Amino acid sequence: MPAPSTPRSRPDRRLHGSEPATPPFVPTRKTCPGARAARIAGAPASRYLPPATTPRDGARPGRPPRRPKEGSALPEPTLAAPPLRRPLPAASATPAPPHDDAYRWDIDGLRAVAVAAVIINHLDRRLLPGGYLGVDVFFVISGFVITRSLLRHRAGSFRGLLAAFYARRCRRLIPALATCAAASGLLAWLLDPEPLASLRTGLAALLGLSNITLLAASQDYFAASSAMNMFTQTWSLGVEEQFYLLFPALVWLSALGRRADGATRLAALLVPLSLASLAALFLLPGQAGGAAYYLVLGRFWELGAGCLAALLALTRPALAGALARPALAWAGLALLLTAFAAPVRPTALAGLLAVPPTVLLLLAAPAGPPLRRLLASRPFVATGAASYSLYLWHWPVVSASALALSPARWQLPLKLALIAALAAAAYHLVEQPARRALAARPPAWSYAASALAVLAAGGLLLALAAVPNPAPLAPRRFLEVPLSYIRFPVTNADQVADCAVDPPGRPLRPTLVERCTVAPTRPGAPTVWTMGDSHAGHLLGLLAALQREGLGIHLAETPGKAFPLPPGTAMPERDALFEAVLPRMRPGDVLLLARLFLQRTDPPSPWPGLPEWTAEVEALAERLRPRGVRVVVMGPMPLFRFASVFACELEPAGATSCDVPRADLAAVITPVETALAEAAARHPNLRLFRPFAALCPPSAETCSPVRNRIPQFRDRDHLNSAGAASLAPAFLAETPTPD
Repeated sequence: MPAPSTPRSRPDRRLHGSEPATPPFVPTRKTCPGARAARIAGAPASRYLPPATTPRDGARPGRPPRRPKEGSALPEPTLAAPPLRRPLPAASATPAPPHDDAYRWDIDGLRAVAVAAVIINHLDRRLLPGGYLGVDVFFVISGFVITRSLLRHRAGSFRGLLAAFYARRCRRLIPALATCAAASGLLAWLLDPEPLASLRTGLAALLGLSNITLLAASQDYFAASSAMNMFTQTWSLGVEEQFYLLFPALVWLSALGRRADGATRLAALLVPLSLASLAALFLLPGQAGGAAYYLVLGRFWELGAGCLAALLALTRPALAGALARPALAWAGLALLLTAFAAPVRPTALAGLLAVPPTVLLLLAAPAGPPLRRLLASRPFVATGAASYSLYLWHWPVVSASALALSPARWQLPLKLALIAALAAAAYHLVEQPARRALAARPPAWSYAASALAVLAAGGLLLALAAVPNPAPLAPRRFLEVPLSYIRFPVTNADQVADCAVDPPGRPLRPTLVERCTVAPTRPGAPTVWTMGDSHAGHLLGLLAALQREGLGIHLAETPGKAFPLPPGTAMPERDALFEAVLPRMRPGDVLLLARLFLQRTDPPSPWPGLPEWTAEVEALAERLRPRGVRVVVMGPMPLFRFASVFACELEPAGATSCDVPRADLAAVITPVETALAEAAARHPNLRLFRPFAALCPPSAETCSPVRNRIPQFRDRDHLNSAGAASLAPAFLAETPTPD
């Protein structure tokens, strides 16, 4: 049956995983063509007749019809007009129940609050430390809205339901994402001297897998900083798209639409899965916590909370009505804003601060006329309608400005204006036209158009990755940029592929010891056996300089795993490596131990496990003492605040915008050096080398990651090849070797 004619529809408000808007059924006497005839006939004009085709009563293109007075109940939408003499419903002081099928304009307002919080946090987290929790709000809203959509469209076969569902997802998400991916990839190639990480993530984003790519990068010490990645924001889209693959299967298993108790059965599936997802946040330790943050495993409970809220609102109106209280609505908003302002460390567990208030707002906002009017006001609705485009385009602006500009508060309004302009253009020129053009066509059109968009954007990203990157728009600040990683002298071994052990991606290879060891070329010269985490690996530039002086060198890096291992931890590969090189050690050789000693907090703080680790080092020194092997501990490195060294601007007198006061670093480094020096004093074959003094001389007021316009660091606390090589003179002076 054809739908009744309606006023010119308001643009579709399906944002960030939400569904196409059902035009709000707002009957008025003015727009009922049968009202005049009914009055002539002596019958009351029906409020249930469909509105006329001609927009009246204040309706204009792009503007919703006038809403009914708060406090009156909205009828369920109907496709055919009931009899004219059906009596008017009595006015009620009870707000519209939350299970009403009419479009929820206040949800657009909630999207506006969420996306504004995310953008402010990413522009300057000091302004809104917990603003990143807006992403958690989006997850809850997505679960709520797609459940409402499936409940509305559950008539017909499951295959048809599935085809329509994925068609809506494709035309909603893919055109805007493909456009942003193409533009962001080109920007990365033009501006970033090392754009491959961004381009790879962009390709993964087009396939709905960027959260997995970013998870792998977060646990890979050789990966580039996510702050410079033009596609970091797409991780949440990957979570949602993977949830979209799972949720329809749950709908099918619950027999929703085929059985009267389908909604109850769906809730029975969602509750244990959501609880298991929530429990995983507490059970996954260490690096596995990154999986809880990036993967649908750790985010299912947030989406599930939205789904359960929708089931409650649509199938249990009495219970939902008990929660529909104005005081609860305002409490939910207050709790959410408090969470945004709280200085909470970004973890998956932080979602506990945002999910309950969001559920409360979704259920209770319709009961609070003032709050509902606020969230449904034109500025909030307009911002919420464009929230998907705002979310997509804000991060390329943040990332590009970090590469090209030194951070300054005065830039904030300009960045906001640029984000708004890009998002508005994408919304009106790409997002809305694509949605309107495909909505009236069979699902196959949406699939085909999405596939073409992905192929076009993906092809561009692949082409950019294959073309040499001159980064023509990158600021030319440095005389040269040294390599972050170099190959082994003599053996030509690849530092990352051959000399790093990080299972399962980088297993221990039988050839490691041979490939990553170079014998001394000077008679009687020692070999420096280097072991530890990534802070051992970044010393290859130093080792190469020592090899040129005739010393032997060896490097076996275990990212994230220091040597010796702290008590209670195990890494068989690390133990096997040590046992393999132990017989090769000769009197006079040096075992160089390096690790991360500072916590990457703001400000930095000493690693709390230092006493236990130092005790293990002392035991190791005693074990090696009979062999005549010296143990040298590489002390803590400076820890800077920059996201990328390419963002460090040169200033007068050789300073840079990334310099930090030396006294601030000394306050946290000196206690660590003191503890290590005390341990060394107890063993004749144990020494401490202080790189802090070599990299940041005591006479200097500031500590800089750049020397003579050449970067010395590849990231906040890892040296590049030039920075490591600069330690060689001081290391040789403090670690004398036979002539």
